[in-house]
Amino acid sequence: LNQTANRPKAELWSYYRDIPVGGSVTLTCSVNPSSSGWKYFWYRGEKTSEPLTSQLSAGPIRVSEEGVYWCRGGRGEPVYYTEYSDSVTVSKNVPNKAVVTLQPNWSEIYRGETITLRCEIKDGGDTEWEYEWRTTSSEKPSNQNEHSIRSVSASHSGAYRCKGRKKREKSSTDWSDPFKLTVSDTNRPKAELRADDRDIPVGGSVTLTCSVNPSSSGWKYFWYRGEKTSEPLTSQLSAGPIRVSEEGVYWCRGGRGEPVYYTEYSDSITIYKKEPQSVLTVSPSWLSAGASVTLNCSVKDQSAGWRFYWYKTVPDPSDNSYSYELLPGSSSGTEQDSYIVHGQTHTAGYVCRAGRGDPVYHTDYSQPQFVWSADFHSSASLTVSPDRAQHFTSDSVSLSCEGNSTEWRVKRLSPEDRYLSDCTTWRTMTGTTCKLKINWLSDAVYWCESGSGEFSNAVNITIQNKNMILLSPARPVTEGDSVSLSCKLRRQTFDSIVFFYHNEKLVQSDTRWDLNISAVSKSDEGFYKCQHSGQESAQSWMSVQANRPKAELRADDRDIPVGGSVTLTCSVNPSSSGWKYFWYRGEKTSEPLTSQLSAGPIRVSEEGVYWCRGGRGEPVYYTEYSDSVTIYKKVPNKVVVTLQTNWSEIYRGETITLRCEIKDGGDTEWEYEWKTTSSEKPSSKKELIFKTKSDSGVYRCKGRKKSEKSSTDWSDPFKLTVSDSKSHQIFF
Repeated sequence: LNQTANRPKAELWSYYRDIPVGGSVTLTCSVNPSSSGWKYFWYRGEKTSEPLTSQLSAGPIRVSEEGVYWCRGGRGEPVYYTEYSDSVTVSKNVPNKAVVTLQPNWSEIYRGETITLRCEIKDGGDTEWEYEWRTTSSEKPSNQNEHSIRSVSASHSGAYRCKGRKKREKSSTDWSDPFKLTVSDTNRPKAELRADDRDIPVGGSVTLTCSVNPSSSGWKYFWYRGEKTSEPLTSQLSAGPIRVSEEGVYWCRGGRGEPVYYTEYSDSITIYKKEPQSVLTVSPSWLSAGASVTLNCSVKDQSAGWRFYWYKTVPDPSDNSYSYELLPGSSSGTEQDSYIVHGQTHTAGYVCRAGRGDPVYHTDYSQPQFVWSADFHSSASLTVSPDRAQHFTSDSVSLSCEGNSTEWRVKRLSPEDRYLSDCTTWRTMTGTTCKLKINWLSDAVYWCESGSGEFSNAVNITIQNKNMILLSPARPVTEGDSVSLSCKLRRQTFDSIVFFYHNEKLVQSDTRWDLNISAVSKSDEGFYKCQHSGQESAQSWMSVQANRPKAELRADDRDIPVGGSVTLTCSVNPSSSGWKYFWYRGEKTSEPLTSQLSAGPIRVSEEGVYWCRGGRGEPVYYTEYSDSVTIYKKVPNKVVVTLQTNWSEIYRGETITLRCEIKDGGDTEWEYEWKTTSSEKPSSKKELIFKTKSDSGVYRCKGRKKSEKSSTDWSDPFKLTVSDSKSHQIFF
């Protein structure tokens, strides 16, 4: 007789857990370990309930009722029972149809998007069901009717099926048909931006269209101008194109879903606004003595109501640009579309723009236009080496800038295409010199622009493919100078008569290849050319200028006393009548100090750097500017000369220190000036340290503020007496 310690346990098993509509499922009970003689008791609902049948069964049974089922085995008399089996829940299928749907229902799903799979039961509410999912993907769905996946990936691809189970009953739907989810494993799609035009017409707009490729549904579009990181242009997203009337750099990107899944940004498109354009013309292009310059400004769209603003250009070589300064009388604009500049003597650039409305809408500035002067002046000048107007295409030419600046650029303007460029575009600027190889350049005008805002004289350089050129000065010559014009062949030498022409009139015909003028006069000005053996050079203009007189500026004192003024006197040498004087402070290019010209001296009470020049006639003929005079304004600080150390007797050969002390003034803000009747030559320092020789005399000093044009009065004189006898030496 074998006995086991534990009561055996029944095992309940069913292949199907769902009773099909109108059908049944089979339940099988067994005892493990297997032995004979067992019959089975079946229970539904509770283990303590009555067995389902009074007739015990030794095999499986079929049931058509849903519920929770148990079984246990029994044998013998009295009956010996096994432990109850674990329960098996049998559900009854209902006719409701389960369907898996995708929200949003896009034809293409991209990696990173958020999606929701929903189990929908036809003719069934949402709250009375529990849900079960099956999938071939790596995802493990919950038992909810919706299964959301944030940041979907390729691992979520697969077939999804679901069914519903009634919460209060043991009944369920059939499994749904499989839903195939495919997640694209490609990179995030990129938006594509198109414009029907890149230029916004005046008062109009252009259409921008954004799309996602490959095409799929559900996209709305975010629009950006300026920066991709800026706020979208509109809070209302658009599913179609938009119209824009503002210029700028535009991007777009698509977005869909919640939270929004974004495409890559599109490539940018730059949209330009066609603004009314101001166009400036100047006349004449080249200045002659006393000529006025006429500026004309027009607006391309030809509408009415414009006022015109006139500016001169100020070069800034540091960033290859110009700043603009309003010309006198145009701060509020002029009704006239023309403006006359009187007294322009040097090369200059001008721009204009137009404005109208309130507040004023301004057009862009016009392109700069230039009026050129061949006159040489010391503050800014251009020299050409070799010094001639015509050059063969194989020549090398150096253009050098000189004057009151350390920063220069050489500019070039071709009359053919009106293209303005600088040396760095077509050659290298080394220091103040631009060296160019001109085999590919065309005829052009060249000039220098300085870091202090000045223009040099201009030079017209002609490039010749011919076999012969005329060698004539590139710059104006001065009356009384000797001038030599030469004819030059590219390769061979002259073997017959050479003809020279002045304004188409033959002036020399012999075997000489140069034309010499010993003392040039104004009548020699004009066009020159030469001929030889049927060949002819191009003609060049030789300009002859008079010796322009120079103004002379004097001041009765360089220091303005406290509360006072100093007198400035301008004159022209050699002296002649009819001159009136223009006065300038700060820059010669600034506006004159007064609109009323003066024929005599003026008094000034402001410190600064002053110039003057004379002018007479109509149009005005100007002298050269005077040299500058710096005027300082006295400050009330008291200055004292002291001796360190203050010995009562100073002997020849001793080392002493004289100090210039400024009351209520620091050491660093001052520069110093000394005067003495001795043979000593004082420095500009605060202290004079020297070994005495014969330095007896009177010493005076004053201070000048470094950052201003102001100074103290001279100190009272300090008398230094140096004894010429040596002190007695005493020996012990």
